Amino acid sequence: MSHPKVTVIIPTWNWSSVLPYSIGSVLRQTWTDFELLVIGDCCTDDSEAIVTRLAQTDSRIRWINLPQNFGQQAGPNNEGLRIARGELISYLGHDDLWLPGHLAAQVAAIAAGADLVLAGVTSISQEAVVRPACPHFIPGKWHPPTGVMHRKSLTDRIGGWRDWRELDEDPETDLWNRIIQSGARHAVLPGVTAIKFAAAVRKDAYKNKSSREQSTWTQRIIAEPGLADELTAQVLAHPKAPEPQRKKRSWLWRVLPWRVRLAIRRYVFRQPNLIAREPGESYQSYFQRRLRHKGAGESGKTRTNIGVSRK
Repeated sequence: MSHPKVTVIIPTWNWSSVLPYSIGSVLRQTWTDFELLVIGDCCTDDSEAIVTRLAQTDSRIRWINLPQNFGQQAGPNNEGLRIARGELISYLGHDDLWLPGHLAAQVAAIAAGADLVLAGVTSISQEAVVRPACPHFIPGKWHPPTGVMHRKSLTDRIGGWRDWRELDEDPETDLWNRIIQSGARHAVLPGVTAIKFAAAVRKDAYKNKSSREQSTWTQRIIAEPGLADELTAQVLAHPKAPEPQRKKRSWLWRVLPWRVRLAIRRYVFRQPNLIAREPGESYQSYFQRRLRHKGAGESGKTRTNIGVSRK
């Protein structure tokens, strides 16, 4: 079999209704030299039937279901890295969407000399508020996997995704940091090419299993050729204080009690379901709270009540 330029990895767990939308957003890419690996974290629903049906119409799609549940996307992503045939790896959350130019923009950045590419991702709230998912990427900070591409040779050399039980930060943050610390060159793309629907701010998302938002935004992506420019403009227009004010606000923000900061983010910045890590709380405890909030159970309990972590 020929080797595609790009391997796209979609990790998933028991939320089959969103898969036609995320997969569809990959199939609509202007860059077409890819394989698409949809990897179940020991799925027990009808995800296999959904993906298999789509694969019958496009041979680039492959379904793999892990025999063991890892409770976080690191497990499925590592399996994707193991079997990937592409030179480049690009990740997509199973409930997220790409705009048609996403892969082309990432590949162009790699061709220009980058080893790791962080594309512009907008996070859409349940109230349809458009905001940057990661306003300013700084090495050491989180960036959603949905916006990331890297050379496969990097993870071949430094290792893949680490288990969340061994870390004090999200596995994706750990991986991006290790890639950059290895001397890899990274590029941050200014335009929005991906849409994130953060399950962590959607209470009981894994119980409700709604795909309404994905359906609505898919229709917009198809009907509005200029949507990428529109979303980029909205993200760039996101309120941003002048530099001196930002420094002052940063100092004030740090001295405020964490519960006050959380209340401000929930009620002033319209993130009512936000889950935040408490001071001194272990990452493992925070991770479990986040899973319960999303309705994905608790990792490490049973196969039927644990799920893939989504920011």
